[in-house]
Amino acid sequence: MGIKEKIEKIMERYEFVTKIKENDSRKLIGTYNDINLYYDPQKEVFELNIDGNYFAPEPDQIREIKGKYLIIM
Repeated sequence: MGIKEKIEKIMERYEFVTKIKENDSRKLIGTYNDINLYYDPQKEVFELNIDGNYFAPEPDQIREIKGKYLIIM
């Protein structure tokens, strides 16, 4: 199973959050294929965008290693 399929399975367990608006504070911090990782400094949360849908991984699923972010599936 590829990473996109793993993330899609995880997505089924989370409620989607709102899409980005013009005045949104989210910042794009990484991409992998068609998957984008955002960080919102106001809410202090990470969010993944897959095909226009957003969801927030649990904090214990995220690791920062040498300036790169890893999502633990």
